[in-house]
Amino acid sequence: MSNHARDDLDARLAAEAIRLFRRYQIEVVEAFDLCPWARAARTHGRVRERVVTHPDLDVEPALAAIAELAADPEVEIGIVLFPRVEVERPIFQRFVAEVRALDERRDQPDPFAMAEFHPCAPAVLEPAGAFTSFVRRTPDPTIQLVRRSALSRVRRRDDHGSGFFDLAMVHTLEVQSGPHDGVDGEASTSNDAPLHERVLDRNRETVAREGLARLDALFASLLAERDASYRRFR
Repeated sequence: MSNHARDDLDARLAAEAIRLFRRYQIEVVEAFDLCPWARAARTHGRVRERVVTHPDLDVEPALAAIAELAADPEVEIGIVLFPRVEVERPIFQRFVAEVRALDERRDQPDPFAMAEFHPCAPAVLEPAGAFTSFVRRTPDPTIQLVRRSALSRVRRRDDHGSGFFDLAMVHTLEVQSGPHDGVDGEASTSNDAPLHERVLDRNRETVAREGLARLDALFASLLAERDASYRRFR
């Protein structure tokens, strides 16, 4: 295959990967109200996707995609998709941890927090970590990036907590700020449970009410559509 043909194939695969991710965002995150801020972020152009078409996990293309997203001040949520990568979730988790460690070494004025999303996870409401993995079943292995400044604003506003963010990102800020301090040194005036726990409880109640099986079937539909579509790009 010529370089031109390969580039064209990669471009069409990238477009399809982004389309499928946006279906997940709209039909899962927004439709189940897992994040009241997600729709506004998308419609106001604060979300950008980048696609890494390498078939293997390679930190350099991932870091290049992250650097490109970081350079755009309009981006608050970055999405890096890996449509040709076929690995189990623990392997992808280790890869994201490596990417995160390398990215943190770079001098950045407003760095990203990172979370891994993966298409494989059981349909469960408990325990909390397993449920979070379930609702993060994107069509492709994915790294979600969120500006730390945006996370700080979410933490300070309190009532705009987001299940679209990885809950551990918000939890990290809460732990770093200590039990009595808010992010950026603001004093906490609430005796409620931590934000990430309240968001988790609300999202779990939503999925239980709407039906775990319904959401599981929607994920299965996304994966079936992905598999059928990607046969054109192999």
